[in-house]
Amino acid sequence: RVANEGCTVYTSAIMSGIYYSVSKGANVISLSLGGLEQPNSGYQIVSKAIDYAVANNVVVVAAAGNSGSGMGTVTQPASSLNAITVGNSDSSATPGISSSSSRGVLANGVIKPDVVAPGISIYSLSLNNGYATKSGTSMAAPQVSGLAALLMQQNSFLTPLQVKQKIQMSAHDAGVLEVIQGSGRINVLNALNQ
Repeated sequence: RVANEGCTVYTSAIMSGIYYSVSKGANVISLSLGGLEQPNSGYQIVSKAIDYAVANNVVVVAAAGNSGSGMGTVTQPASSLNAITVGNSDSSATPGISSSSSRGVLANGVIKPDVVAPGISIYSLSLNNGYATKSGTSMAAPQVSGLAALLMQQNSFLTPLQVKQKIQMSAHDAGVLEVIQGSGRINVLNALNQ
């Protein structure tokens, strides 16, 4: 919880939240937020906090953002090289990727997102103890965070890099370019049965 009442998120608050989570023994940090810092090189200041978390054996998952189908639309913190960056797809057997899902090659040549997950028309919690149907990479990223937690529960010796690799290697190819889907849509059963 790093946003203020007006839903503004300051870089300092994101970083403080990451450091706080690490200090409290978190295993997975899920970041469904984004910024506009350019160039999207993966080396911005928030990326340094993510690097710190990963170095302390914490998996960091970040929503890719909803800036559209143009190349290079992934910004911080999703542009972090060590984060598992998540785009969004529908939930069909042959998933389509949302046209709003950020994607493309970072300024340093790294391809993001790393994977996609269902993020279109997701029934989720809303304000005042309610529920609503929402879409976006912020709906997809928590599913990857849950998968990361399951993998770490299954094998507590996994490093964040190994968790990322398992999620990517077990993903289902959605039949589109890597710069759009990364390794594909997550497959929970495949990941847990590797």
